[in-house]
Amino acid sequence: ITAGELVLKENVFWTQPTGMWEMPAPLHADLAAASLIFVKGDANYRRLGGDRHWPYTTALSDVASYFPAPFVSLRTNKSGTIAAGPTAAAAIEAAASKDPDWLVSGKYGVIQLVVPA
Repeated sequence: ITAGELVLKENVFWTQPTGMWEMPAPLHADLAAASLIFVKGDANYRRLGGDRHWPYTTALSDVASYFPAPFVSLRTNKSGTIAAGPTAAAAIEAAASKDPDWLVSGKYGVIQLVVPA
């Protein structure tokens, strides 16, 4: 942080119940200059995808293609929404066979990197 390689920025948008695609233009422009953004938490993950139930094999990069910069999503699963991508089918089946509530129990989480094409 002191070297300026990691920058923390406040904005009231992060506490609003709106979709991420509705971010104000000044914030969008500010984030577009970033090398990497961390999006943390189940609520913010749901905001990325509009809190919709996407097919599990839908890629987060497709759902959040509007996002202005590469991002990492850090999330503990607490709701029934996830966009894991086509390569995650086996992992999803394994988790579901171990725990039918894997997607909402808070015992499982995901870390996803999205780099715009």
